[in-house]
Amino acid sequence: MKLASFSSIALVAALTLPSAAQAQGILQFDGVKTAGGDLVGSASTGAYRAHVISPSVSSQFDIYCLDYDHTIQNPWPATSVTFAQATSGTAVTAANRQLGTEKVWGIAQLRAAAYLSTQFGPVGAGAADDNWDDVHGAIWSMFSTSVPLTAAMTTLASNAVATQGANANWDTDYRLILDTRAFDNQFNASGLAQGFITESGNVGPFATVPEPSTYALMGAGLLAIGFARRRRRSV
Repeated sequence: MKLASFSSIALVAALTLPSAAQAQGILQFDGVKTAGGDLVGSASTGAYRAHVISPSVSSQFDIYCLDYDHTIQNPWPATSVTFAQATSGTAVTAANRQLGTEKVWGIAQLRAAAYLSTQFGPVGAGAADDNWDDVHGAIWSMFSTSVPLTAAMTTLASNAVATQGANANWDTDYRLILDTRAFDNQFNASGLAQGFITESGNVGPFATVPEPSTYALMGAGLLAIGFARRRRRSV
């Protein structure tokens, strides 16, 4: 392969890899989403909403809580990672600090949680409210030992893992949001904000932080291009 061809390939790879990297920002908690789209300002049940206040202000988007052991903070530093990064990649330690190791969890449980996030029902008077409690309890049950469980919650969770745990489509559609402080070796476990998942399109306002390997590949590509140009000039 000619050096010029190699440099072009390296550059293309360097430009495409950052899309899979971590994304960071400061999130503002905006309350609980109801069936009508309004916010009721309570963190007790249901799907939540947030928006990025840094590096840029964006419209509200839905977030779904995985983390029963921590409380919401407002605002809080957030880092978005892929499910693969959280279970077998660069963010494993941070994810374990955030979600704990009391329960055996992995990518199958994250996929099941993403699926369950689509199962929230309407809020209102009557039995419809129970669906919110059961779905959230099912999500929390996969990552925490302290959540009060019912048979309906555990059944929802086990069924979701069985049917969706191997479905890699959720890896593309959803990402995990960790408290950025979980990446710090001096972290305070009790001081972390809750962990969430969100649809992948919602991380756009975050600032993309390339992985170290991405920087290395970008550097190699730029060096190859510079060498190729220098060689052409000397010929």
